[in-house]
Amino acid sequence: MSSKVLVKILVLAVSVLIGATFVIADSLDPHGKPDPLKGSGYRVWKAEGDWHILMSSGENKRVFKGYIRCLGNGRITGAWSVKADKRGDHGNWNEREVRFSMTVKEDKDGVDFSADCRKLEFDLLMDDERKPNRVFVGSGGAHPYEMPFRIDNQ
Repeated sequence: MSSKVLVKILVLAVSVLIGATFVIADSLDPHGKPDPLKGSGYRVWKAEGDWHILMSSGENKRVFKGYIRCLGNGRITGAWSVKADKRGDHGNWNEREVRFSMTVKEDKDGVDFSADCRKLEFDLLMDDERKPNRVFVGSGGAHPYEMPFRIDNQ
């Protein structure tokens, strides 16, 4: 067995012991909106053909940045900010990728996008750190196992 497989098995075993819901990224079900967050983090879900990434800062000022990349054939067909009043935040997109950087204080903000590619890769940072345990995917609110993570665009 490779060391990468052993590490995944160990992390899954520990997460079961502590009651965490970490899931190997390819098996994440993105359908349905996750429950509201207590504290800061990301909620990621797909509904009615569009993807939604909602960032919540909790009671602190947080910097959220990252990318979503289209893998394989297909493209990103549109992207827009949840809040249009931007406070020096920025984001851009092309047919292959959405990039964003947003400062959020005691509030929520986000990015919505559409894509027709088969698989998407997400790299989501909060205050320049990758925190998979603060990313909640789909109505089950599962966490990705690692960052960046990939999800089938079903």
